[in-house]
Amino acid sequence: MKSSNLDSTATAETSLAFVSTIKTQWGLSDSDICTLFRLKASELTDCYNKPFKFDLDRLERAGYLMSIDSILSGIFTEDQKRAWLRSRDTTTNFGGATVLEKLLSGRVRDLYDVESWLKSRIELL
Repeated sequence: MKSSNLDSTATAETSLAFVSTIKTQWGLSDSDICTLFRLKASELTDCYNKPFKFDLDRLERAGYLMSIDSILSGIFTEDQKRAWLRSRDTTTNFGGATVLEKLLSGRVRDLYDVESWLKSRIELL
């Protein structure tokens, strides 16, 4: 049996495909992507143009973002998702920031907070 390895090529390829997906679906800029995944601009170019290995921090970020996107996809259309990420939803308890602003603060903890908040709301449905 093959052991699970977070640093595997398949996981990295999935993460890279996901970068393109959320960039388009969430209406993100290259700068936003760099912030979400802690990439330098040159690394972002590299990851689109040649094999690029995500380190464990980036894979963790990708995991939270994939979970967030999955939850949102179950609730919203693409346009609604993009609008909700940018709205000042007072029920989120993110200090008046939009969800996207919270995500773009650059900390893994903020990705976790958004994912946890969404999961808690889904459980209420």
